Amino acid sequence: MGALRLLLGLIVAMAVVSFGVVNMEPVPVTIHRLGTHRIPLFYVLLVFFGGGFLFAWMGGLFDRIRFYSRLRGFRKDNRALKRKLDEAREESGRLLPPAPDSNGEAAGQLQASGQESRPGTSGERS
Repeated sequence: MGALRLLLGLIVAMAVVSFGVVNMEPVPVTIHRLGTHRIPLFYVLLVFFGGGFLFAWMGGLFDRIRFYSRLRGFRKDNRALKRKLDEAREESGRLLPPAPDSNGEAAGQLQASGQESRPGTSGERS
């Protein structure tokens, strides 16, 4: 992905440079109350494209700030819910299954019959 990005960046840079070489004729630019100045067209376009880029970047920055703020809130809620779950497991270990072990299976005790005991059952069949 990085090589593709570099290649696209080089192509865009070459296009911008070639456009700049072709459009170096001075054009009159009238700035309110400062008079008229003759500035090469390429510089005028470069300033406006740069301003548009900064404007779009600032909009994206605000979206990222809002996203990370919401993410921080979700993580805080997640930690609080995990604390509540741990407290509930401590209060009543027999009502909630134990946490999964490293294999991803619930850790249960094997009874003499070879079956895992389930919470709330004695392991005997009626």
